[in-house]
Amino acid sequence: MEIAQPNYIYRISAVPNDTYYTTLWGLHNTGQTVSLLLEGAISTDNPGTSGSDINIEPIWDKVTDCSSVVVAILDTGVNYNHSDLNSNMWNGGTSYPNHGYDFVNSDTNPMDDNGHGTHLAGIIGAVGNNGKYGTGVCWKASMMAIKALDDTGVGYTSQIVQGIDFAINNGAKVINMSFGGSANDAAIAAEITAAEQAGVLVVAAAGNDGVDIDSTTKTYPCAYTNSNIICVAALDQADILANFSNYGATSVDVGAPGLNIYSSWFGDVITDDFSIPWTLTGTIGTWGYSYITVYGNQVNLLTSPSNWSVSGANKYVSNSNKGIWRNFSIDSSSSYIALAFYASVDVDSPDFFKIYYNTGLNPIGGSGLVDSISQKVLSYPITSFDSYQYLLPNCIGQSNCSIGFQLTSTGSSNPRSGVAIGYFNIYEVKNPTTYYKIEHGTSMATPYVTGLAAILMAYNPGYTYSNVRNAIINGGRSVSALSQKTTSGNSIDGWGAITYINAPIGITATVK
Repeated sequence: MEIAQPNYIYRISAVPNDTYYTTLWGLHNTGQTVSLLLEGAISTDNPGTSGSDINIEPIWDKVTDCSSVVVAILDTGVNYNHSDLNSNMWNGGTSYPNHGYDFVNSDTNPMDDNGHGTHLAGIIGAVGNNGKYGTGVCWKASMMAIKALDDTGVGYTSQIVQGIDFAINNGAKVINMSFGGSANDAAIAAEITAAEQAGVLVVAAAGNDGVDIDSTTKTYPCAYTNSNIICVAALDQADILANFSNYGATSVDVGAPGLNIYSSWFGDVITDDFSIPWTLTGTIGTWGYSYITVYGNQVNLLTSPSNWSVSGANKYVSNSNKGIWRNFSIDSSSSYIALAFYASVDVDSPDFFKIYYNTGLNPIGGSGLVDSISQKVLSYPITSFDSYQYLLPNCIGQSNCSIGFQLTSTGSSNPRSGVAIGYFNIYEVKNPTTYYKIEHGTSMATPYVTGLAAILMAYNPGYTYSNVRNAIINGGRSVSALSQKTTSGNSIDGWGAITYINAPIGITATVK
């Protein structure tokens, strides 16, 4: 049989050989289940819908190397010693030997002491196809670390302005801003305008309040009207707008993956699931062990009182002084030690939940008090846990570190439901670091767009920020959950963006 037809071209799809690539649903969604932890995930996250991803694999047949485009990550810093990031960090030469600048501490060491910035870096540019861990949107990258937010994730106008200025003056073409605020900040607005005039694209997070930012409190930078901003909402694994994600038909442009996002983290981890008993101290009150089930996964808890419940039916006692602690072996070569956990804290003044640490044994009541929490009253039933993170500087260079918790109350107190602690970790920053972690938020959606922008600029060196912005927004994939909630109604689509033809400008036609 003879057939006359075009001689079509077929190519293999470029798929990296990294160990955890199958977990990265934002890059390749097969409907896989991503394991959940006590991190506020919602039931629609799993198992997801095949094809609900950023459709990046066809682009990788054309370009995986974004290193010609400097991407600035304006955040909590980056652990540039992470084994899957180090070779993809910006070369700042002898002036900036650690790949950027720290405007929190005013030095040239933008080391991450929170984890947030390192997580973003892995989404943008974890080394691809090296048989290790994960991969970023860009397999090769040039990521500039700018620390403008401190270890709690908070930054000030002056630090952010200096960070944007540093990015502009040192050749960045894309700036990732996975943060926001409610203030129409004239200084930051002026600096974003300076970036616009310099041809720099700004990719910003819509925020995590679950509201329409066009009709309620505005979120900046998204609410600025500069033509160089792309504002990003978060989608889950089934193309559903995340319940925490802000939206806005005027202020928010596109959606991108933002739940159950597995990426690099700033340190190695020591995890305690409380299966080994801690040591009690004090005479009044109780501590005990319990668990809750989060979408089929058991999460063990350390609680005071011992019969703590989400209903709030059980209260701690007056005149409580009971504490509980444990000693942990740590790596003396670590340059940074931090404690992180999730907790439900329900105590009213004059009662306190206290967190201690020490390099010896029992830290309770000693000089290593890192926080004392009071006047934090919850509604029942308790439906969420808050994240707590603390630096432990005195444990650096030591071989052990003790952590202690204490609930104190007085005779005049009004006892509440108390404290429940879960997902307990101690982070150690070492060289090299290899740890990865699952996070959620519009913060995580934003670097998918940043990475895609870098690919488009690398593939089309003549593209302006406006060309790239148009391609990403208009070349996206229509998603019903984003209709009337973003300017485009689209989720980002790599192949759609790279094949999007920007309309020519400055051309006139004369009919004769």
